[in-house]
Amino acid sequence: MQLESSLRQYFDNTRLVAELCERGGWPDTRELLLNLERVDAQGDHLDVDCEIRFEEILMLGCGGVGKRIPRTGYFHLRVNAESGAVEAARLR
Repeated sequence: MQLESSLRQYFDNTRLVAELCERGGWPDTRELLLNLERVDAQGDHLDVDCEIRFEEILMLGCGGVGKRIPRTGYFHLRVNAESGAVEAARLR
């Protein structure tokens, strides 16, 4: 599905996912799970509500990976219906 592929690419590259990291780690989006909850066509764009799940990676003091913490986020996105590009996004 083009929409899902486009959204996965967006979440791989947006800083919004990092805002969900609560312990100073960074998001591991390689295993990101994407759940499209609602997709509504609105003329030339789509309104999309989705849930993402990923792990926040924390470092140990000596530089090794110390802990992986599950994180979940809920987003509202406005997506260009033709290109699949995300035009606006916010946490909900």
